[in-house]
Amino acid sequence: MSYTHLTIEERSKIEILYQEGYKINRIAQLIGRHRSTIYRELKRCPSDQYQAQDTHEGANQRARLKGRNPKYTVELLKDIQDKLERT
Repeated sequence: MSYTHLTIEERSKIEILYQEGYKINRIAQLIGRHRSTIYRELKRCPSDQYQAQDTHEGANQRARLKGRNPKYTVELLKDIQDKLERT
């Protein structure tokens, strides 16, 4: 099962339709997404005022922070570099 992330265009449509008072089910029908996707998207917004650009930037930032944390630290890298220079 694959999925695609919401694009800025879809988020802009959500913003406009939500501000016009459309119900979540109707917004989902109009942009071709499941209603739970729209619900979760609106729930991520900290206030009642959904802003597509801010939400999109937040999603991109969360995507950049995804993944495993490195096992090395700055001190470990310095120690390894020092030992490599001595050999």
